[in-house]
Amino acid sequence: MSPLSEPQTEAPRSPGRRRTRRAAFVAVACAAALVASACMPGDFVKHKAGSYWVWFGPKDYIASYSTYGIDIGSPNGADAVAHTFGTVICSSASTLAGSVAAYFPARRASVRDTSGLSNWKTTSATTPKQLPSGTYGPNYFRQEITFTGTAGGRAYQGEATLDYALPDTTYCFQRLKYRATLQSTFKTSMPRLRAIQENIIYSGPGACDPEEPDDPCPG
Repeated sequence: MSPLSEPQTEAPRSPGRRRTRRAAFVAVACAAALVASACMPGDFVKHKAGSYWVWFGPKDYIASYSTYGIDIGSPNGADAVAHTFGTVICSSASTLAGSVAAYFPARRASVRDTSGLSNWKTTSATTPKQLPSGTYGPNYFRQEITFTGTAGGRAYQGEATLDYALPDTTYCFQRLKYRATLQSTFKTSMPRLRAIQENIIYSGPGACDPEEPDDPCPG
């Protein structure tokens, strides 16, 4: 199950500069042709979603999208991948550390509430870490989480990356990368979902992804 793309009221601000993306290591055979330096399963094909999104995955997977978000899933609902980003009002606090501390619990709750999963349990959450400013720009923080939940009588397991950047004291930037699959097939399905996630390319206005060299970023 996948969170819905969130409403966006203004163009997101770029979180940083581009860098060369690390290759996606997946437990499957790689296609001979590489795209954006990532190694992909041989059954992946190129998909286009609207004017701004290109992604690679199985032929029968489907996507819904907005300007600032895309949800990708298998026809039977077992697999879900999402990538959303946008500008938000910064979490209120008197210090940068306070804003970071306030943001991530609220963001985890938001992801939980829009996931479509019931009986949500956050099974792990890393301490928010500031990423290198040379790549991501100043005050860019990340937390990795894992979770479980149920939907339609089926048990799901997933993982997500939550990003928060504070370019000023009013408007901040957030990004979500989300993957969920059936708990019974997690070990075999999740590497493929990570490969889909690694091969989502955005070419629209307002933001870049420092980990995606295909996404336009300022120099």
